[in-house]
Amino acid sequence: MIKGLTDTHSERFPTIGRICKGAKVESANGGTRPVDLDYFSAVFAPGEELAGRMFKQAYGEKPREVHIYLPSDNLAEMWKTQYEAYITGRMVAASDGEWFTYLVDLATFEVIVSARNKDAQGRCVNIHTGQPEPHRLVVGQTRRGDDVVMKATGRLTVIVTELGRFATLEVRTSSVLDVMELTANLNVLGNLNGGRLMGVPMILKRRPKEISYPNANGGRSKKVSWLLSIEADPRFVAYQLWQFTHSFELPAGMEEVHRRDAEEEEVEVEGEFKAAVNMSEPLPKGQSYHVMDEVGRRVY
Repeated sequence: MIKGLTDTHSERFPTIGRICKGAKVESANGGTRPVDLDYFSAVFAPGEELAGRMFKQAYGEKPREVHIYLPSDNLAEMWKTQYEAYITGRMVAASDGEWFTYLVDLATFEVIVSARNKDAQGRCVNIHTGQPEPHRLVVGQTRRGDDVVMKATGRLTVIVTELGRFATLEVRTSSVLDVMELTANLNVLGNLNGGRLMGVPMILKRRPKEISYPNANGGRSKKVSWLLSIEADPRFVAYQLWQFTHSFELPAGMEEVHRRDAEEEEVEVEGEFKAAVNMSEPLPKGQSYHVMDEVGRRVY
């Protein structure tokens, strides 16, 4: 064991690729721009060409559902969320929504907040002021004068069933709606399974939803966005419902007692209506139980 090195890392499977929501396409100026897709795409690490072929064979070219497992019950490790900002692919800021945990000075590109400098409360601090940096939405501007904006980002670590390997892929999203939805989905799945997530077969889905967004005229417009969601595999749900239903079965021996109670019993009553009463059948129309005999049985 190496102090500060091998004793600080948690257990994890190797990561072999990413499941993506979008892709990069050529822009008019000759560069590339990101576009959101209505299906999943997968990118695998060098040397993982076989995994790429297996993924495509299982799901085709444009899958909207992927069967997954989480490799751990530790949700905080499997589903990491924070605010992030990027410039040309480089992360320049990260925040937990209250304080910055990483921050780059966009004028000098000096790292001024990082995990290397913390105060007594464990908060990351500015190396120049010694004080924590409060979260803000805009962290600076690019050289062209565009605002650099923080976005809610989520990274989910998953095992894809059809690959047949204990190796993980990362699912990343920068949609606040995705982050909120996946958090809610995973929390309820954990609660339904006694806090355990590792053994729950799940389906990662893309589903259309009409959302409202600000337009260039200062108003709001609507568009359809294919957002993420997670639900338990229907086979797992069916098994859980079967267990839930059968947990209310009568204890051993009670079936016979219940059967005898439902059989015909002879009840002696006074008056002209003296007759054998089948307690398991409805009374003749117009009649009702209105007398109790000495042992508490209903008669008419």
